[in-house]
Amino acid sequence: MDNDEAENLAVKGFNLFMEGKNLEAKNEFIEALRLAEPNYWGLTDIHSNYGIVLRKLGEISEATEQFELTLSSALIAHKSESIAVTLARHALAEHFVRIGKFKKSLDVIEPGLMTDCEQKWLLYYVAALACCKLGEQVKCKEYASQVMSLAPKGKFSNLENLLTEIESKEFDI
Repeated sequence: MDNDEAENLAVKGFNLFMEGKNLEAKNEFIEALRLAEPNYWGLTDIHSNYGIVLRKLGEISEATEQFELTLSSALIAHKSESIAVTLARHALAEHFVRIGKFKKSLDVIEPGLMTDCEQKWLLYYVAALACCKLGEQVKCKEYASQVMSLAPKGKFSNLENLLTEIESKEFDI
């Protein structure tokens, strides 16, 4: 176990991913996970970034597992809703939206909406996307209104523009 080396490999894997070298990135993340201790604070980022690489490679079930591990490791490390847990929920929920599992996305998001985390607007944004894709326009608008009230000022110009963005949002896997 070597957390420092795991972190170095994860950074290398991320950089390879950014260069479009997903197979090489995958190998770095595998080794990073092998070296990281189970309670290592950076484990959530390693799982999340590895999940993105796997999704890009079309390994959807493996990617889903990594995003689920992102959330579970964040919950273990923080034991309550925190920024890290909110971001982990966001990563898993967005993954589910990207692969067309909109109801699962909403299930992941729901517990995070009960918190006071300042990043909670990200969950509302993904919830709005999921509801839009499900054809639940009233709920979509309700969630989008929450995004407008919670997102950093200036992030979105107005509710109508935000709803247009949500309705036209297309994801690549």
